[in-house]
Amino acid sequence: MPLYLPHHDVYARLLCYDPDTGAHQEIARAALGADAQLAWGFYVNHEAGPVGVYDPGDGPVFFVGAQRYRLSDYELRLERRASENCLRLVRDGTECLCLRYRPPLQVGTHPWDDEAMADFYVWLVQLAPRGVVT
Repeated sequence: MPLYLPHHDVYARLLCYDPDTGAHQEIARAALGADAQLAWGFYVNHEAGPVGVYDPGDGPVFFVGAQRYRLSDYELRLERRASENCLRLVRDGTECLCLRYRPPLQVGTHPWDDEAMADFYVWLVQLAPRGVVT
């Protein structure tokens, strides 16, 4: 059964995501049927495919396309740089994934804004049981 995940940054977009196969399709929120419900979580678009998090009922799962990672099994490390940030998933001291992305430009432009609202990856690392931002 597919999940409907809201986009972290763009209200009008949803991801129809099949957690069993990784099949996905981005749709307009207006196209969601009246009987469908949004799942807990968010997604963003990345060059590697959709990147997001959902909760199947036994703890959050991070996904990149069809690849899935139970957050409790990994340490998430976010390394901030001026022009490119890197999210690393580490398990038992071994890096399993590195996603590089350009940091958002809008951080701090609104009095109620914080970094996790503007940057999905910061939000994700703060959510993770073992998340570190450097």
